[in-house]
Parts: sequence; C-alpha cells; structure tokens
Amino acid sequence: IRENIIKFQADPVVHLFMKQGQVEVQTGNFIPDYSNCVLIDRSVVEDLNRTIKALGKQKISSMVKTKDIHKDIAHKEWQQKKMQMQTDDLNHKIRDIQMMRVSREMQAYLSETDYDNNLSKQI
Repeated sequence: IRENIIKFQADPVVHLFMKQGQVEVQTGNFIPDYSNCVLIDRSVVEDLNRTIKALGKQKISSMVKTKDIHKDIAHKEWQQKKMQMQTDDLNHKIRDIQMMRVSREMQAYLSETDYDNNLSKQI
C-alpha cells in the first residue's frame, strides 16, 4: 500500500476533459494513444498562431510585390517590342521614300512655293 501511495504522490493521474478539436492526437485503429502527449498552455498556442499569421501576411505581401514586378517587366518588354516594330516600320518607310523615283513634274512641284499659281499662269 505504501508503494501505491508513494507512486500516486510522485506521479498522480490527472483526468482532463477537453472540448472536441482541442486535442490533437493521431489515432490508430480508432484507439487514441496518449503516451506521447504534452499539455501546452493556450497562450503559447495563440502566440504561435499570431506569429504564423504575421509571417503569412508578410509572405503574401512579398508575393504581391513579386507579381507586380513581373507584371511591370512584361509591360516593359511589350513596350520595347512595340517600339522596335515602330522603328522597323519607320525604316521601311524611309527606304521606300529614298527608293521612290521623282519625275520632273514632281521636282517642279516640290521646288516652287506657289505651284498652283504658276500652273494657272501656264494654262
């Protein structure tokens, strides 16, 4: 009897009634094994949850910044391609103008300031 009394004084059995969802124990064959359980104060869990939420917000913020940066890069690449195409188009127009044959009549029109008046005098 003394051994049992000493055992219960040194290692008492405590029964805890907890709400469903507050116990996180892996169950095997529908028989929970409580041999590896540890009782943790609620404030510790809540502090850990707050830390996790804060880190989650930071990660989401950095992901949004990364998304915006990628969006800006894609927009800049599009603008660069657009400008390159415009440059190519203008170069083709310059080449077309340079290769165009200019007749004497066109030269006269371009060299005179009042071509219409001179044309009416000739008629």
